[in-house]
This record gives sequence, C-alpha cells and structure tokens, in this order.
Amino acid sequence: MKWSWMTVLLAALSICLVLILLWDRRRPASIPLGNEIFESGTPHFLFLGTSLTEGQAWPDVLIQKLESCGVIAASQRLSGNGKTSSWGVKTLRAAQNSDLRAPDLAVIEFSVNDADFRRFLSPAQSAANTKLLISMLRKMNPEVQIVLLGMYPGFGIRGALRLRYGAYLTELERIAAKDERIGYLDMAKEWQITLHEAPRTKMPDGLHPTSEIASQVNADSILNYFALSQSLRCER
Repeated sequence: MKWSWMTVLLAALSICLVLILLWDRRRPASIPLGNEIFESGTPHFLFLGTSLTEGQAWPDVLIQKLESCGVIAASQRLSGNGKTSSWGVKTLRAAQNSDLRAPDLAVIEFSVNDADFRRFLSPAQSAANTKLLISMLRKMNPEVQIVLLGMYPGFGIRGALRLRYGAYLTELERIAAKDERIGYLDMAKEWQITLHEAPRTKMPDGLHPTSEIASQVNADSILNYFALSQSLRCER
C-alpha cells in the first residue's frame, strides 16, 4: 500500500495536534494562600468572573457557610455572562471610581472563557490581564489576598471549545507560585467526581451546572481550600 506525501504529512500533523491538546489539558496543582485571611473583623469578598459566577448562587452560599466557621463576611460581584479577563480589567478599572468597596479577598474566575477558541485570547494575554487585575486590586487594598480559580472546562461541544484549557491554568499556577498572597484552586477533580453520574442533569448544556450543584461543589471546595491554610473551625 502506497502512501502519498500529503497523507503522511496530514497523519503526522494530526498526531502532533493530539499530543499538543493532551499536553494542554494537564491540570496544575492547587496552591494555598500563605497568609491568614480571617484574623479579625469582617472580611470583604469580591468575586470577579464569568457566568459561572454571575448566574450562580455559590458565592452567597460560601459566605453563608463561613458563618458556621465563625466568620461574618460581606461580598460584592463583578461578573457577567460570556465575559473574559479583558472585560474584567475594563470593568474593575471603571468600578474603582464608583462605590466598590476595597476587598480583603478577591476570587478571580475568567480562565474558562479566556480559553474558549472563539475569544482569540492567548494564554499569555490571559495571564497579562490577570496580573493587571491583581495590580488594580492591590491599589485598592495593598493587603488584599487573591484566589485564582481553575474551573471545569465542560464536556461535549463546550469542552471542545476549551481543549487548551490546561495552558491557561498553568499560567495561573505560575502567577500564584510567585506570591504568598495569591492562591490557586483547581476544582476539576471535584467536578469530575460530581459529573460521573447523570452529567446532563447536573450540567445541562455541558458547561453551566445547576445552581444547586454549583453551590454544593464550588462553595464546599473553596471552604475546604480555606481550611487547609486558614485557622478555620467549621461546624459541619
């Protein structure tokens, strides 16, 4: 059987593409915060992100769960459906001149949309935007602590649009590894366990979970993350 040079070339390119995509789907390890958040007072949280934050109840559920740990916290959101970190930079810059309260802790969740092929936003651009967000947050409060979230990239068509998600998460890990006031939390494992059964029931469109499931997985994952590095004593 004879193979044309074009067939061989296409086969080689296909193999290379598969290897690249598999490599890009690796998941960096979570990095805990190096400083105490809940030492005193009423910490103020700022949640920045996509529809996975905007359209969900989990940020409020997290604040409620912290009460069982003896922490009374307040929160605000800067999030929107279909938004990327580029939008986050513009929106936070504008909000600095409004009544937005300086946060003690900021939770940033834009990577899942930054990684969408349709956004034309590279991992390097996503990382640059994240660094700008961090810089602006520190102008608001030099002592602010920041958690960068790695979300579940989805499945089916939604997941296919984010095949290089691992590369974006690697950038977040690198940012967090250089600063003890920045943490990184990857929630993929919890979502994989949760979606092992009835995935379409829990995440109907392949990306957006039901509010109940999101509150359960996200709020609990972040609370457990805090418990690893913070002096929390929670009633369960």
